[in-house]
Amino acid sequence: MSTQAASSSSSSSSSSSSSAPSFASVAAASANSSGQPLSEQEESARIVNHYKGLRAQISELANKISELDSDRNEHQLVIRALTGLDPDRRCYRSIGGVLVERTIKEVKPAVEKNLKGIEDVIAKLSSELKQLEKDADEFRLKYNIQMGDPEKMQQLHNNQSQQQSRPQDGQEKEKRTGGGVLA
Repeated sequence: MSTQAASSSSSSSSSSSSSAPSFASVAAASANSSGQPLSEQEESARIVNHYKGLRAQISELANKISELDSDRNEHQLVIRALTGLDPDRRCYRSIGGVLVERTIKEVKPAVEKNLKGIEDVIAKLSSELKQLEKDADEFRLKYNIQMGDPEKMQQLHNNQSQQQSRPQDGQEKEKRTGGGVLA
């Protein structure tokens, strides 16, 4: 992978991570298009969808880092294979899917430059990944999102709904707060 390709892939990842709505925009979007406040279920769905979007971005970024790490390992393997060989020896380099005949003294510096570019992109994407994970964790804690087995979460949610709907010894239902959002 060339340095230019690695750089362009990082810019596409950067633009996708900045397209996610901020915490404030999710909280501020608590009214529908007619200006009426969203129901609790709609608000919960909006929060969960935003969190799932953050998790999808994290997964996408982690996959890209893994792909670049594989490219880095291939470049390191080529550099090790070329080290110690006669610099005037012929070798073949794949450029855009076409094998081109060059000498080791021409190819090795280019491969080393590409390796440096890949390592720089990996470092940049890793820092973006850490920040995105931090943002997702803050969002999860802010809205008390609980992750787990969807069937168990649905069963827990149903049990809580049933308990809330039953009157307790002739008393009015107590409004519960801090219940959280299930994802």
